[in-house]
Amino acid sequence: MTQPFLKYYEDLKDILTVEEINAEFNKLLDIAEQRKISKFNICDALWELADRQYHTYTFFDIKIKNRITIWLTQNWNTEFQFIEKIGRIAGSIGLKAVVELLKESLSNDLPANVEREIKETLLEIEPHIADPYYDLK
Repeated sequence: MTQPFLKYYEDLKDILTVEEINAEFNKLLDIAEQRKISKFNICDALWELADRQYHTYTFFDIKIKNRITIWLTQNWNTEFQFIEKIGRIAGSIGLKAVVELLKESLSNDLPANVEREIKETLLEIEPHIADPYYDLK
């Protein structure tokens, strides 16, 4: 069963304007910074918004990108559930800093599934992290 917090983001229209998406990201980051919602639920909500942002076919707002990067850095976690979502989010909105965090995480003693997920994610997103739309050109 989906929690009410996450259901809000899942139920957003598939197509939002850039302004609507930016407003939703800022509201979500305000909530995330209060630390009242689990980081896993925040990541799920970030993924919902990142997917909608990707489908605007416009580059993401740098200020919001920086806020997300700060939040991710402060809440970094190498559990599979976190790593799996973060790779998708980073690839969709072009979060270069996540590539470095993923690489740094490989120096830790990780479960095999997490290490594999990090390596696969890096192979997929690192070459084109600055341009999420590279394959549409």
